[in-house]
Amino acid sequence: MSHLGSRCGLSLAGRFGIASRGYRHALVCPRGFGSSTSRHERHEYNLHFKTLPRRLLPSDFLKVPIHSQDTKQLVNTIVTGGNFGVTNNDFWSTCASVFAHWRNHFGAQDLVKILNAVGKAGYRNAALLDLIGTKLLKLKHEWRQIDIVIILNSLYQVGYYHQGLFMTCLSQVSPRVDPTGLVLCFNSLKVVPKIGKLWSSDSCISLDALEPLSNALCSNMKHLTFQDLVTIVEAMAFIKHCNIEILELISTRLTSLYPSATPNIDQAIDIGVAMATLNFCNAKVVHLVLGILSQGAHMIDVDQLPRVLRILQWSKEFKDNKLLAKVFNVLIKGILQHSKGVPAYLIFGTTATLADLGYIDSHLLSLQESIIDQLRHKDLKQLVIILRESIQASVDTRRFGDVILDSIRSCSVIGQDSTSFLDLLDLYCKLGNRQGMFVCLGMLDFERLTKCDHLHLHAQLRHLGIELNNDDELLSRIEKLAESASVTDCAQYFCHASYPEYIERLAIRMTLCCNDIEPEVIPAVLRRIHAMRFVETLPMVILELETALWACIAKRVQLLSAASLACLLKIMNSGVSGEIIEEIVTELGIRLEKCNALEDGALLVKAGVYVLDTGKGNQKLANAVCMNIQLVHLNLLPRLLSALLKLNVTVDSKITRPYLERALETESDPFKAQALESLGKSLGIF
Repeated sequence: MSHLGSRCGLSLAGRFGIASRGYRHALVCPRGFGSSTSRHERHEYNLHFKTLPRRLLPSDFLKVPIHSQDTKQLVNTIVTGGNFGVTNNDFWSTCASVFAHWRNHFGAQDLVKILNAVGKAGYRNAALLDLIGTKLLKLKHEWRQIDIVIILNSLYQVGYYHQGLFMTCLSQVSPRVDPTGLVLCFNSLKVVPKIGKLWSSDSCISLDALEPLSNALCSNMKHLTFQDLVTIVEAMAFIKHCNIEILELISTRLTSLYPSATPNIDQAIDIGVAMATLNFCNAKVVHLVLGILSQGAHMIDVDQLPRVLRILQWSKEFKDNKLLAKVFNVLIKGILQHSKGVPAYLIFGTTATLADLGYIDSHLLSLQESIIDQLRHKDLKQLVIILRESIQASVDTRRFGDVILDSIRSCSVIGQDSTSFLDLLDLYCKLGNRQGMFVCLGMLDFERLTKCDHLHLHAQLRHLGIELNNDDELLSRIEKLAESASVTDCAQYFCHASYPEYIERLAIRMTLCCNDIEPEVIPAVLRRIHAMRFVETLPMVILELETALWACIAKRVQLLSAASLACLLKIMNSGVSGEIIEEIVTELGIRLEKCNALEDGALLVKAGVYVLDTGKGNQKLANAVCMNIQLVHLNLLPRLLSALLKLNVTVDSKITRPYLERALETESDPFKAQALESLGKSLGIF
């Protein structure tokens, strides 16, 4: 996407660390302000989304200390901080602390202003954003249409997905939303988490949830610019939302804008790749994209070449020989002129893509042969790096993979590290190249591999559907090695396994024998499940494993190291029973009582602060943490004191006051010093 608007440089002056971001229309308003946008609309969005230069920051910005401000003053302070791009973390953490104190005294409009300011400043504080989101949901009847746009854009700006708030906003988008607001709503879809999905490749959001946006898009179609449509289709591709009816309407609008509004080469590539991602092909759009590429292919950067090749593959169903030939000729000419700067895999990928489209170039073939000669002199680790780069570039690597394989056969393997062959085997598995896998398998030294390596080989072969129970000695050996793995080995491999069907296989075995798993490994498994839960709905076998492991570890929590105990405390969620939480928190309290004698005392105290901050602590744990307050890092003190205040626990000032006084003496930042002093007074320490 081409970037619109201007950017100012970084201002180095001042103690607040303010980075002037110009007007950032490219980020917060991807459509730009074209002729299709009314003057009122331009003014309204400019008013909400622009940032100002540091030099214009009012001199009385903090005339009243933040902790002494009322709700109106706090809103003004936060909005000013967002408008001038304040990046000082202590400023924002202090504002967050005071906001939490006044959280029940803000209206919907104030909350929207605060969220917008936080988004413009890029202050990503999960606790603050969750609190704002919860309060906004209770006041959704007060939302205006522009508030919905601002909320969605702010979540996108700060990179935080609050599911309840996000989905509620989507459901309330009006068909009468203005074009700029519509594009911002679509652009915000890119904040929806999708990375790491194993069991689902469908759209991240249901069709019903997107219906209000689709209706608004139909209402606004005639007002949208080419850049608007690029942003919308990219967002649809990001969440894998292939709505044929909507895409046909977008295609009609795109072609109606051309050639009166000619897109640049980047926009053409963006729209082509997005359409290809959605597996949607419209003859007129193909002709438009190829036409622009044929005119500007000489300006394509090497980094863009894989995307152009993807577009050519996408367009092969609608062959336009004249346009294709023109694009091919310009691409080939550029590659030959700058062959030293073009990676080898891109040359092979270009040749393969053109061959699929029935276009053979003798010069490219000759260049390939010279590259093959060069690869024969590379060592194994270099070949692994080259093949990995080719796969990451998402180009046709079939021929290149075979060439690498020939080079491997010709290089000396004596004394080579088995891990290099494992890495290579992984890459050939991703390519689905069975021949490459078997060559690598034959070169492995199984005696030097770990049990996790054995399980990984087993998983790869099963993933490709290779029958292991046969007469092949090598395959039979891999099957036996996998079967001999202990349940602890399975648990260790579970933590980084990537094939869904094999993860479920491991989960079933672990659930049956969870008491045989070494306690130290269980927190790592639970952390993996916790991470997977964040991005998708988990199969029942995984949920059953999670339940069994929590019950198992609660009985053996005293056997855990400090690091593993801290890991458990960080992933306790609402699905964990109160009894299990109490067992784990009790163990933490016991260890904190003898904390000074432990090397990991600081780690345990940090875990204690986290537990108190999440509201799962009690008076006994609070006392244990306060007894070791000297081990609390200065940056965690405001968090600890705020947690103690929220829990309404009694604090022994004789223990905490001396350390807090020393902290105030050494604290050079006025924001943090002010926060500590105010919290200390609220807790009765001073």
